[in-house]
Amino acid sequence: DLNALKFISGDDPLGTYYAPFPLSKDYVLASEGGRLLVFDLLGHVFELPLPDTFKPFDGTFICNAQPLRKRKRPEMPADMADYSDSDATVVVVDSSIGRNMAGIKHGDIKKLMIVEILPNIIHLYGGSEPISLRGTFSIERCIGVVNVEEDGSAHFKVPANRPLAFVALDANGRAVKRMQSFTSFINGTTTSCIGCHEHRDMAPPPIKGRLKALRRAPDKPAPIAGVKSGEVIDFVRDVQPVLDRHCVSCHNPRKFKAKLDLSNAMGPMFPTAYFNLRTRRQLNDGDDRDGNKPPYIFGSGGSPLMGKISGAHHDAKLSAEEQNLLRAWLDMGSTASASGACVESGMLAYYYSNHLLRADETWPENNAMSAAFERRCASCHTGDKFLPAMLSGDKRDLPPWLWNWNLPKNSPRNRLSHHVVFNFNAPENSAVLMAPLDARAGGRASSKGHTVVFKNKKDPDYLAILSAIERAKKYLDTQNPRDTAPNYKPRGAYYGALLRRGIIKEGDSLENFNAFEADKKYWEK
Repeated sequence: DLNALKFISGDDPLGTYYAPFPLSKDYVLASEGGRLLVFDLLGHVFELPLPDTFKPFDGTFICNAQPLRKRKRPEMPADMADYSDSDATVVVVDSSIGRNMAGIKHGDIKKLMIVEILPNIIHLYGGSEPISLRGTFSIERCIGVVNVEEDGSAHFKVPANRPLAFVALDANGRAVKRMQSFTSFINGTTTSCIGCHEHRDMAPPPIKGRLKALRRAPDKPAPIAGVKSGEVIDFVRDVQPVLDRHCVSCHNPRKFKAKLDLSNAMGPMFPTAYFNLRTRRQLNDGDDRDGNKPPYIFGSGGSPLMGKISGAHHDAKLSAEEQNLLRAWLDMGSTASASGACVESGMLAYYYSNHLLRADETWPENNAMSAAFERRCASCHTGDKFLPAMLSGDKRDLPPWLWNWNLPKNSPRNRLSHHVVFNFNAPENSAVLMAPLDARAGGRASSKGHTVVFKNKKDPDYLAILSAIERAKKYLDTQNPRDTAPNYKPRGAYYGALLRRGIIKEGDSLENFNAFEADKKYWEK
């Protein structure tokens, strides 16, 4: 790290040198590409000739060169770790420095949020669905927050032997930067890092005096008001009620302000409100790419949703606890589902070994619905505005893992996708029924908006579409309820995983089963 060096003299102090190895107190061995070099204390560089039998090919590197000689084994310091401790200690030198931290200075980062990356209990295929729509593949839970001093330093305890990540938060609790990998710490040990994802070759910066964070005892992670420490944040269970209280009075199937529905509806795979927020670019969860983003891009720091919850957006003002909950949800990947059971439950279709398994594959109601669309809607719904041929999805649509990368924000596929036009919680509120139904009959169609296709709810084609959606609702209510439903019972691979781990036993009553509590027992095993 050039910033940590003071050059006294030398022939070529700005070369790209690799893997220095001390030969003595006066000389250091290193390499540059295919060259083998020796440096002295004054910075002079000497190239060592290589034997004719050893000539590196063009473009190859000499790495980690060391002399083959007998030398004294270095003294090993005594092991000071208390391995019986359930925690580890972490020291951060300066959280304001690191890769891609332009514009961030001392004092900007006030806290670090510690999150645990939880192992998937079952993994049926290679995508992120239904945990997210082409976002995070993992469920996370918040451990708590610790303080960052004015000099950028932090000193805190973390649970040992857990995959952890850190989120740097500003004075308003918004994410400045998010660690999108994870790390782990051994019981009783102390580990230090330089900053926020600093380059691996970076040396610690010059420090005048002792770090402020080391002048006190290590912090223990403190809870965030409104966020339950050690608990996952599930969209349907935790986030949807906040939207119901503050957003749904305008953004509902009837008023449909901004052509946006944030009501408690469920599509074939995702909650409708989640899908709409995601495709309207109100959430920034990293898009499953480009992990090292600039400050204020990821999570609560880069999600437009945060600008709509403090009273500036039509008086929608959330309480401090509700804002904390949404921020934490965004900073932990803004997942659609947060239970290990989600990959098999509450969906009309789910992926298994990269194949979409459709419960409605042979339903005659799909054919009747598609025929109604053809008779009554196809003349207008042409090109990219086609309506889904099946409840579980149309093969002409992009798969979820290609959605946001390939569709612009205002693409008609976002608002006409099978993920949003069917409401399996309240079939009559489905967009394919509300949009063409005369406003005087309870729909949204009028001379000022969508063309009136159905004058009333007795129209045979209206009933054919409704019948298909109602069958899907019945299937999900009775045969494959969501993991948050009162009548949910574990099944399939999830049931087997809990059985193998001893969370449940053969013959146990599965009435009033709580998947979230079962998950916690699994993760603590």
